[in-house]
Amino acid sequence: IPDACLWVVDYDDNGKRTTLPKTEEKVEIFLGREVPDLDCEGRFEISHLHIVTVSGLKELARLLLGLGDSALSKVFFPK
Repeated sequence: IPDACLWVVDYDDNGKRTTLPKTEEKVEIFLGREVPDLDCEGRFEISHLHIVTVSGLKELARLLLGLGDSALSKVFFPK
């Protein structure tokens, strides 16, 4: 998602909004779903869905892959 285009709002357990809308770089949503594995006879569990902006993707890659600024620049801004 382009930067500054991901909006979030928090709600309480009763569905009442608890915060004003605000922009974020990344949002993690708990799914806790099990789906059939299309390649096998088993099942695959999807625990979370990460939705990110371009800047949020860079930060997520930094956290998950341990990439430094130099490597991130090559991945996100190749020449």
